[in-house]
Amino acid sequence: MARRTLWWVALGVALYAAGAAAHLCNNIYRTPDRVIVKPEKQVTALDRDDEFRVFVQNNYPTLLHNIRLTATVEGGGVAVTVTPQSVQELKAAERTAFTVRLTVQPGAARGRRQLQFGVSTNEVGFRAVQEATN
Repeated sequence: MARRTLWWVALGVALYAAGAAAHLCNNIYRTPDRVIVKPEKQVTALDRDDEFRVFVQNNYPTLLHNIRLTATVEGGGVAVTVTPQSVQELKAAERTAFTVRLTVQPGAARGRRQLQFGVSTNEVGFRAVQEATN
């Protein structure tokens, strides 16, 4: 009986450890060489105005300059405002937040809509490849 209990405890600990490791590996903020965009909430109701944050993290090993977040809603009837317009500099592994405000126009059609985000930057900070010299 003691062996059976010990076996179940060992199996439970192994499954818990595997689940914890899988959770850490699937963290989007740990993705290398990417600019990560993560909204504060996944779903919003467009029957009223709403405001939420969108986090942007630089996972490149270099600086990003003049980072801008764009947001568009498919269809019409919803105005999107992003503040601030740009962030001057984002260091490696640094995270910042933009505020997205959705304003529903009078008479806008109801239904599901997709909100798309885009990030642009003037310079990634990589040096151009140069030919080798003697």
